[in-house]
Amino acid sequence: MPLYRQSEIFKRIGIELGRTNMADWMVKCGELVQPLINLLIDHPHKQPCLHVDGTTLQVLDEPGKTAQRKSYMWVMGNTGHRRSCVFRYSQSAGPSKPAQSRQHWHYG
Repeated sequence: MPLYRQSEIFKRIGIELGRTNMADWMVKCGELVQPLINLLIDHPHKQPCLHVDGTTLQVLDEPGKTAQRKSYMWVMGNTGHRRSCVFRYSQSAGPSKPAQSRQHWHYG
C-alpha cells in the first residue's frame, strides 16, 4: 500500500505519521533484511537447476524514458526441496542483466 494512503489511514485514527518518516523506515527495513535477501539470492545458484525469465512491463514515469519504452522484471528461481524465488527490475534487457550483482535482486 502506498505510504500516502497509510499516512491517511493513521491520520483517521489520530496518529500523525508523515510519509518521510515512513519512507525512512522502509529504507532501514531494507538495509536490515539485506543479509537475508543475499542468502536467498545465493541459494538458487547452488542448485543443479536454475530458472531465469524476463517479463516486459511498462513504467509510466521513469526518468529518461518515454512511457512507450519497455522495462523488464527478471525472476530467478530453483526447484527442489528448498525453493526460492527472487526478482530484479531492469530498464533494459541485456544478456548479463539477470546475473548482475545481488544488490539488485529482491526476494518475492
